[in-house]
Amino acid sequence: MSAARARGVALGAPPISRGTAGLLRVLAAAKSASAAVEIGTGSGVTGAAIVAGMDAAGILTSIDVEAGYQSIARDMFAELGVSHTRVRLIAGRAEDVLPRLSDDAYDFVHIATGYASPEMISEARRLLTDGGVLVVAGALESNRNIADAIREDEDFLPTMIPVGDGVLVAVRKREPQQGA
Repeated sequence: MSAARARGVALGAPPISRGTAGLLRVLAAAKSASAAVEIGTGSGVTGAAIVAGMDAAGILTSIDVEAGYQSIARDMFAELGVSHTRVRLIAGRAEDVLPRLSDDAYDFVHIATGYASPEMISEARRLLTDGGVLVVAGALESNRNIADAIREDEDFLPTMIPVGDGVLVAVRKREPQQGA
């Protein structure tokens, strides 16, 4: 992980803090995530934290427009012993890739700071299962409108956690049961 962190800094894609990585791992484990989406691969540090918390057979889909970042992340996953069957790396613009992913199919969605936008929040809502977890790491660096948009969205139960550069965590509220 230290090597992946150094590569990320050298590429201009600084990795999340160790505390943020630990929080992502715990959140993925608490959700028992079996399917996760990461928007913004970077050097793979975030993805490695998410995979470490997921179910043993869980699959992470990581999207980034920079194929070079994904190459570095692929190498880092191999160095960590993460099977290539557990990580699906897709090179492309999130705006083009996300609409092709299935609705209500993911337990966990992470949006990197540089990708946080109202459109990405809308896509996350569509992708997440009931009770699914949305995370925006570096939320104190991102546009404040993102935090406001999530807080005002009745489909999410959000909170800001003061770890690293701020981690915005929101749970997609469960749909009420019929007859309950």
